[in-house]
Amino acid sequence: MNQQGERPMALVVLKDGREATPDDIKGIVKKFADDGHISRYAIPEQVRFVQALARTSVGKINKKAIREELAA
Repeated sequence: MNQQGERPMALVVLKDGREATPDDIKGIVKKFADDGHISRYAIPEQVRFVQALARTSVGKINKKAIREELAA
């Protein structure tokens, strides 16, 4: 856990016609960690599939809105 007690969660938007399971996503990230490209800490504990990610008025991912939505 990091200082705020947070663990990584992957929010995944699948392209039309694509399928995946949470284990598929974790496996992909684990391969990057095993190859040394990212920290093992980055392997998500949870994977959720969503239709879209909340964005700000300038098109950036709105992390604050996503955190509020997940907390509810």
